[in-house]
Amino acid sequence: MTYETFLSLILNETQNLAGKDVSVSVQKTVKNNGVFLDSLSIRKASSSIAPAICLDPYYEEAESGTPMEAIARQILELAAQQSMFPPRLDSWLRDFSQVKTQIAFRLVSARENETLLSSVPHVPFLDLALIFYVIVEQQRDGQTTLLIHHEHAKLWNTDAGGLYQLACSNTPLLLPAKITPLEQIIASLSPDIPMFQTDEITPAGLNQEEGAFPLHVLTNSAGLHGAACILYPRILKNFAELVKDDVYILPSSIHEVLLTPVSSSPSVQELNQIVSEINELDVPAEDRLSNHIYCYSPLEDQIFIPSCPSSASASSGIWNPQ
Repeated sequence: MTYETFLSLILNETQNLAGKDVSVSVQKTVKNNGVFLDSLSIRKASSSIAPAICLDPYYEEAESGTPMEAIARQILELAAQQSMFPPRLDSWLRDFSQVKTQIAFRLVSARENETLLSSVPHVPFLDLALIFYVIVEQQRDGQTTLLIHHEHAKLWNTDAGGLYQLACSNTPLLLPAKITPLEQIIASLSPDIPMFQTDEITPAGLNQEEGAFPLHVLTNSAGLHGAACILYPRILKNFAELVKDDVYILPSSIHEVLLTPVSSSPSVQELNQIVSEINELDVPAEDRLSNHIYCYSPLEDQIFIPSCPSSASASSGIWNPQ
């Protein structure tokens, strides 16, 4: 079955099951880094809310032999769950006094998102950009969010500077950061495979196999867009004080970064190669943040690109209205 055939069949099957009072259509959804994914938009006639269900995993199910009717029912069930927003969502979104406590930021590549950045308020940060979104709802298995466009900022009579100030206060509270030794994560995923002698780990959790260099994973409580945690107040400074060193930041994805002490690490060139290879082999295009590392200096409280003079404060001064 070709992908185009699948799109046609699942559209017709879902529309038939949903009934005449529901509008079903295939839409292109823009993801990070200019990646477009096909989604099924499902809107009831009485509602202004239209959940968009990504179709990629369902195409895999169809390829595996799952009947189209069964797939359509799964999609409708998921759409029904996503429609359970707070009552009168439209009026809620128009009331900035309520929305402003739910505004957060995320980090994306500036170069790979030029088209997106032209339509949303954002704050440049080195070769990255901070964009803003509203957390409508948080569940155990994910979030319901709304990306903030220029139209929203105009409606709320604010701009990138105002959104940045709100997001700086909200994001660490809504999505607290967490730092975990990589070896601990690997051990939890593969408890039967001996990876490291965990009884020999120092309090800082830094001693690993001979020849390896210590890595810690920094993300947020949801595990979504956790790379933005590098901009939380004192997160990097506290880690640097713990390891008593400057810190290299390896952007493993938009969802997390790896931290390692500079003096225990390979060269910048080697680390850049590691990041580039991981991106190419293991990270979906829409989840990539950068192909090179960053460095944090606790003395100057700055993040910068190694061998590059550009830098920005990790706790203040990122936004400059001039």
